[in-house]
Amino acid sequence: MVTVGTSLADPVQWRVEDGGNGHWYEIRDNGGAALTWASAHSMAESLTYSGYDGHLASITSAAENKFVLDNLLDDDLHRAILIGAARVSGGTAWQWTDGGDWGYTNWNPGEPQLPKSTDACLAIFSNGALNGTGFLGGWHDVDLFAAYSDYGYLIEYGPPATGPVQWREEDGGNGHWYEIHSSIGVGLSWEIANASAESLGGHLASITSADENQFILANLLDDDPHTALFIGAVRANTASPWQWTDGEEWGFTYWDPGEPKNNTEDTRIVIFSNYALKIPSGADKLGGWNDLGVSGLYYFRGYIVEYTDREGPIASDVVISPNPVEAGTSAALVAMIDDTTTGESDIFSAEYSLDGGTTWAPMAPLDSSYDSPIEAVSASIDASDTPGVYELLVRGTDSAGNVGAEQPSFLVVYDPDGGFVTGGGWIDSEPGAYRPDATLEGKANFGFVSKYKKGASVPTGNTEFQFKAGGLNFHSTSYDWLVVNQNGSNAQFKGVGTINGLPNFKFMLWAGDGDPDTFRIKIWWEDDAEVEHVIYDNNMEQPIGAGSIVVHTK
Repeated sequence: MVTVGTSLADPVQWRVEDGGNGHWYEIRDNGGAALTWASAHSMAESLTYSGYDGHLASITSAAENKFVLDNLLDDDLHRAILIGAARVSGGTAWQWTDGGDWGYTNWNPGEPQLPKSTDACLAIFSNGALNGTGFLGGWHDVDLFAAYSDYGYLIEYGPPATGPVQWREEDGGNGHWYEIHSSIGVGLSWEIANASAESLGGHLASITSADENQFILANLLDDDPHTALFIGAVRANTASPWQWTDGEEWGFTYWDPGEPKNNTEDTRIVIFSNYALKIPSGADKLGGWNDLGVSGLYYFRGYIVEYTDREGPIASDVVISPNPVEAGTSAALVAMIDDTTTGESDIFSAEYSLDGGTTWAPMAPLDSSYDSPIEAVSASIDASDTPGVYELLVRGTDSAGNVGAEQPSFLVVYDPDGGFVTGGGWIDSEPGAYRPDATLEGKANFGFVSKYKKGASVPTGNTEFQFKAGGLNFHSTSYDWLVVNQNGSNAQFKGVGTINGLPNFKFMLWAGDGDPDTFRIKIWWEDDAEVEHVIYDNNMEQPIGAGSIVVHTK
């Protein structure tokens, strides 16, 4: 387990509206214990904040430097703060560990001073150093492997500079995804890289053709800060043939001049990255292959992960029965989870939520085991004792660890005492119903409850309507009136609500309880002249595709 030190204050954001990048920054203390750059690097990458992963900060502009000085360093009492820059011995260029462009610098007078034969990292002078030589925020280089008891480290939280890139089939590729993972300053062996790649749902990359090699050179290696990157090539010993760990056929090679050396322990392969070309006696060509020992720990190395599947499975055909359901009883939920068009991995699990995705409950495969890319799944839902319309979400996860998009539906819970109307299900929204773009069509989900409480002059309840193709999410905020046909065949009610959180939209809903059940909703807003501007209207009491509508009579 990584010990992450103590946060001295809440992270502060360099806001976009202030000219920043939207990232968050904080200084952490190591509690007086000796701190190396490698341990600070590992601790920073183990932390998250506001949904973002952390890393040692990259300071790439004068504006970013000023933000750090003004908001973090002025009152800091460490002698110096470690940040995310390093230089390999023999190299001439500094690199940011997150892959950011190196250009801006803020060296203290006389810095950098370590010889190029020393592995170096970067620290910045904090307020506590100003009783000596230096200025606030001035940079100085320090030994990468030395330990310092009076140092802290600066963490930056933000989205990654790059994510996995896809070699698309329409571009002649295999549809797989590739990304580089970093281990600059932290000892990395081929075995550690291989295990890490598999834990991420991928494998160390197999490069089996000139085209695949060119894709990796063009899209991953050119700006990479590592000296070399592990890939998925292995052999038992120097007399054995090379193999790819994923079983792909061995044939194409891209050896650097003089390689392979075929030393006794050289049974794994790395490829040279852009940074290696800057080091005297380094690589001869970008991406050239080099065989090396199986068990050694290497610094300034990374590894390429290849994913055959980066998309989550699709949840569909959600059916709740009965729906509406009486308060305090149960309903059956079934759905399909399908990965056949999004990677073809086996389904690993499925789950549902009744509180907007805050908590999730498991669903079970109907055939008793998750062992194929498409699964029918089910669950028994205990309905709330409180009547209302509950958004129900279903999603699946595949064996590659990809979580699919949430498929929404509505569970309507009703109290059977009194005259009221309840409904839940979906319709096929036809072209023309969604007025902002009349070409759109597809499934539209609905759920509603409307009733009069004893002695009330206006009805209460809730109505939800979602048309995913148009990004329309309507939520009622109040009702004006409700008319229930006491023969139990239809009901109609009117009210106001919000679209995607924006207020002052009116709506009318017609509900038919028959064979088949029917549904119509009209949503509009009115200008100062009370002219209607329709947003959605399916224009008829349309048979529903699934679910049910029940008009309850007194």
